[in-house]
Amino acid sequence: NWVPLTADLASIVSSLGSVDGGTRTVLKVTGGIIPASAYYTPKCRFGTISVSAEHIPGGGVVCTSPAHAAATVNVGIDEESAVTFEYVANVIFDVDSIVPAGLP
Repeated sequence: NWVPLTADLASIVSSLGSVDGGTRTVLKVTGGIIPASAYYTPKCRFGTISVSAEHIPGGGVVCTSPAHAAATVNVGIDEESAVTFEYVANVIFDVDSIVPAGLP
């Protein structure tokens, strides 16, 4: 079950991650608190996928992005609040040359 926030979801750091998941993401709130009790475990929602979260000092949670197709999705701590997170395909760089070729 989602617990409504008594705060506004203010920011997300990092807002960009791999389609493979695994990006550690911090969601911060302002103007209130995220409920903390023995019967409530915070969760983050990436699009329609829920993952567990941990409280952090200063009003927020940290969670790890799950795998997802390349897209921009809403991320939230409850059903109503959201910020955006962009999933990007893994990029492989192919370096043909480096200019200058050497140091003087």
